[in-house]
Amino acid sequence: MQSYEYWKLNEFAFKENADTEYFYKSTYHQEALDRLHYIIESDNMGMGLLTGEIGSGKTMTRNVFVDTITEETQEYEFAVMETSDFTYVDILTDLVSQICKYDVSQLPKTKYKLYNMLKTHIEENVVNADKKIVIILDEAQKLSNTVLDSLKDLTNIVYKNMSVITIIFVGQPELRNNLRNLPQVDQRISLKYHIGHMDLKDTMGYIQFRLKVAGAKKEIFSKKAIEAIFYNTYGSPRGINQVCRIALDFGFSEGLDIITDKEMEVVFDEFK
Repeated sequence: MQSYEYWKLNEFAFKENADTEYFYKSTYHQEALDRLHYIIESDNMGMGLLTGEIGSGKTMTRNVFVDTITEETQEYEFAVMETSDFTYVDILTDLVSQICKYDVSQLPKTKYKLYNMLKTHIEENVVNADKKIVIILDEAQKLSNTVLDSLKDLTNIVYKNMSVITIIFVGQPELRNNLRNLPQVDQRISLKYHIGHMDLKDTMGYIQFRLKVAGAKKEIFSKKAIEAIFYNTYGSPRGINQVCRIALDFGFSEGLDIITDKEMEVVFDEFK
């Protein structure tokens, strides 16, 4: 028997992945979604920035954002890069491959030819269809200054005084410092938002929401247990997932009916 079966769940409630079904709209995460929607709907906001500490839910928020937009409308063409630790030509190749639907092996190797392929696609398939392109670069703190400066130039592609390309950088807090050292890029970023850690109310909502999605029919964590989780994880989604997984396994091994703050003390001693 798996621990989730013991707790009468359908699956693991606190697994480490970016499954959008488990996205909880905390105050910070809902605001992040709202701002991402705003920047792509604006005609003159070429660049946006979404930051957060490790494990704050940036990638999950990004996935929900893309899924929501693609379900609601066909006005946007997305290019999403999981990591940004590449040269500008590598990124441009990936971008053209995703947007223009080419196999990477079919694409030229020079920046000039790739850029022109992108412009031709925009002129023939984006502008005429009244669409926009959204480029999302995750782990963007890994981008070099040279690449950041080159990416900025993509937002110069404008038709009828309207931006056709929106670039959204997603990364850890140091990305903000990197950009401050590049005022020519930083000044073009029209929207910046930082996902902070959840408060106690959202931590409680987060845990209860994930358990409900997994099929919980009864209380599994007491209120005091959740308070202990909050104070020990500072409301970090990844930290909450980790300790909740350990707590559920511990409760299973001990044959518990509910996890209280006393059990959480044991979990935190083990976790540390």
